[in-house]
Amino acid sequence: MYEDEDTFVLLEPGEDEVFVSMEQLQSRIKSWLERWPSGSLPFDLQNFKTLDEAASHLVSNSCELEIGGGFGSIQWFQVRLEER
Repeated sequence: MYEDEDTFVLLEPGEDEVFVSMEQLQSRIKSWLERWPSGSLPFDLQNFKTLDEAASHLVSNSCELEIGGGFGSIQWFQVRLEER
């Protein structure tokens, strides 16, 4: 049997990989977007009214966010965990 919950592996610059829920992933992506220089979000994210909407869009439609400034990127991958 597999767990029903959406689980992701998250890779962030300088950090070990971690397993996170969809909500945790959206929160971590939003945190990175909040640190972005004002008015310079990536082009495909500029039309979203909130950072929550932008983070949700990224989780649903992408698996990487280029950070720039020498940081590299964050990546995430959906995984299925087997119940024990």
